[in-house]
Amino acid sequence: MSQIQTIIGILTASLFCSTKFIIGIFMVLALHVGLVPSLLATVGGGMGGVYFYAFIGLKWREFYILRKNRRIAAGTHQYRKVKFNKSRRRLIYLKMKFGIAGIALLTPILLQVPIGTLLAMRIVKNVHTVGIYMFFSFMFYATLICGAFYVMDINLKEVIATTAHRIF
Repeated sequence: MSQIQTIIGILTASLFCSTKFIIGIFMVLALHVGLVPSLLATVGGGMGGVYFYAFIGLKWREFYILRKNRRIAAGTHQYRKVKFNKSRRRLIYLKMKFGIAGIALLTPILLQVPIGTLLAMRIVKNVHTVGIYMFFSFMFYATLICGAFYVMDINLKEVIATTAHRIF
């Protein structure tokens, strides 16, 4: 594989890490570029996604608050009682049970980067705090998976195939 193809592959995997972290890790591992480039591509892509979605979430919140304030000033906004629906209960449960650290730990595997970032931003409201927690979470999973692949020479394709065969 030429260097240009490798660079394009790393950039593509990094973009995947900004939304679907695990898929991006396996894409980088398929390129066999080494431990350090794999960690840089996956964690860098994940953090790029965190800051992108945090920025989008903040802008959406500003737009929503501005729209709500305009309605209040015009007298067309009706105050309503907060209703506890299923999603609000889940958010409160996640916040009380796990906090920001739990959401950050679940983000790369279960929640995916956009959902985990937006949930964390609803709890903390500080982009840098969310970024620090997500960074350590991404580093943990990337080091665990890439380290198993490169350092311990574990064939992840075989492990996944045998595990999937036992489950199904």
